[in-house]
Amino acid sequence: MRHIRGGVIIIGSLFWETGDKKNTIQEKKPKELGQFRKKWREENLHLAEKKTIPLPIRYGRCSSTRKCTYTMVFSETVLQNLGQGLIIPFNKKFDFSKYITLKEQAILLAKAEGIIEVTKKQEKQLYKKWGCIAVYINKNSEYKEVIKKYWEKLIKLKTSKYDINGIERFEFANNSPLINDKFMLSENVQVDTDLDFLLFTYIQPKHRNESLEAYPTAIEIAEEINRTGYETYFYKNIENKIFTALDNEVIEKLLKI
Repeated sequence: MRHIRGGVIIIGSLFWETGDKKNTIQEKKPKELGQFRKKWREENLHLAEKKTIPLPIRYGRCSSTRKCTYTMVFSETVLQNLGQGLIIPFNKKFDFSKYITLKEQAILLAKAEGIIEVTKKQEKQLYKKWGCIAVYINKNSEYKEVIKKYWEKLIKLKTSKYDINGIERFEFANNSPLINDKFMLSENVQVDTDLDFLLFTYIQPKHRNESLEAYPTAIEIAEEINRTGYETYFYKNIENKIFTALDNEVIEKLLKI
């Protein structure tokens, strides 16, 4: 019996942020997060086997840690107008036929995403109000039922607004989210991989005008970049082959502003 093979879906700064002055914003998030991300990638992922993949992603969250410019989110609104992200396998040393391995890697990803503070060793939640760690389970995997059992044991979802530690739970912002109430990716998303499962981060969309339940337009994305002068996130994504279907239009707007 071969080992269960897993990987991660990566969009945005999770792939390229290192904690140095060139690509880290030192506002609400300390440089330690960027440094943790770099270490996490190097120690846990098989970076040489990364591949690009079409994904339903767009700029959709006004981010306080990125000077309130917009960062990437998954969205059902672009299922017919896909962007591109990355799939990277976990190192082959990890045997996911053991539940503890899945648990450890999910917690490490939560730390890399800032869901769990990197300086705190006791926290183990996989969600905050603004986002959560989620999973894609390959329907063609012979281990899909085992993975599903492990995953459901891991998340242990409750119905109350706060968990036992007083942490406000993740709540879906959209009427048709791409993940279900067990934080599993919708079957409407086609993922081209032979890996048995993929972990990823689902982020809540948030317009700068919080009264609007809408995604930002290309001009709004460009205006925020221009207003702050912070263009690192947008261009570093493109540099690393992570992009959305609106990127060319955003660039056109940036050149005209």
